[in-house]
Amino acid sequence: MPWAAGVYTRGYASWANDASMGLPISSAKFDIEDSDFAAGLNNCLTKDGLSVPNTAMTWGLATQVLALTRSTDGAVFSTGRTGGTNNPKFSISVTDATGVQLATSFGKFVLASPIAVSGGASTFTTSSGVAVTITGIANQWSETITGSSTSGQSYGLLVNAGTTAADTTFQIRNASGANTFTQVHGDGSGYFATTAAGTVFSWTSAGNFTLAAANSGISLVVNGVTGAASYAMEVFGGTGATDLGVLIRGGSAQTNYNLICQNNSGSTALFYVYGDGSVTVGNPTGGPNGLGTINASSNIYVNNNVVATVANFPSSAVTNGYTKLANGIQINWGITAFNSGGSTYTFPVPFPTACLSAVANAYGSAATAVVTSFTRTTLSAINGINGNNSYIAIGY
Repeated sequence: MPWAAGVYTRGYASWANDASMGLPISSAKFDIEDSDFAAGLNNCLTKDGLSVPNTAMTWGLATQVLALTRSTDGAVFSTGRTGGTNNPKFSISVTDATGVQLATSFGKFVLASPIAVSGGASTFTTSSGVAVTITGIANQWSETITGSSTSGQSYGLLVNAGTTAADTTFQIRNASGANTFTQVHGDGSGYFATTAAGTVFSWTSAGNFTLAAANSGISLVVNGVTGAASYAMEVFGGTGATDLGVLIRGGSAQTNYNLICQNNSGSTALFYVYGDGSVTVGNPTGGPNGLGTINASSNIYVNNNVVATVANFPSSAVTNGYTKLANGIQINWGITAFNSGGSTYTFPVPFPTACLSAVANAYGSAATAVVTSFTRTTLSAINGINGNNSYIAIGY
């Protein structure tokens, strides 16, 4: 056999020895030699591709193992199968920590079929264009990254790119590349977007978040945990004297809803704030002017019961004036002349039902004033001298 352990050995040792011993040329020996040549050549690869390997080949060179070049455009290296059901696999492995590097000196490295990378790190480098392009197939993920199964030591994807808002660290687009749905910048800012509404949620490097208005429907829905004693959302303001909590800017008309509080099903209105400042408390009827409302004109209704209207809060902020409270109490006050023989003064606004109490004091002197009687309409008092008395009377 001419080949043994990868080494070719001549079938006939030496023609020179035969000549030195005066042996004649033998056709039998020539046949042995030619047969060895034929057997050796049949185990060689040919450049026309007709003689191909029929088993796995190991290249044991210490430097570059294989260099493939082509003078025209086209595939330089390809794998394929002519039968069977299993797709061919292109596998590169090393036993040291240097890893395997796939690099292009120009253009991009394209992975057009499933590829599995496991073990150490993999590096794809290009001098221009996209470094790696992965083209998926129908109904399959284009790429799957599975971290280590060891708890606390499992990592997925790490992207190092950019330092400012002008840099794009991460981006997700639709298949055509016409619409960007997610983008993260080098300074940590970024946004989420949709095809129809554009940017719907964005954030700055300082941590400011902005939720844009939706084209239709509710912009933000927060669902709490059913059966848990927890809030669906909490907002904590600062602790400083000038720190604020929640700012809501809505419409300016009574037909605008700036804030709504309802029960879980949305069937019962608990609290409304309208654009003109009207506030609905409880389950109202008639909108911001109906029962259960504190409207912009200060008419107050709570739980369908009239508590007070503007007419329930009349007042006169003058020297001889009065005011009426929401609970029906009325207060009258004033300064009027009384003499030592006694005088009666008529209240500027009578009490609807009765006067409950009244006191008087001499005004502008050290004399003593005494209230002698009162009704729902009048107050009688005696002053030690002729002069003015100040008084306060309470009734309902």
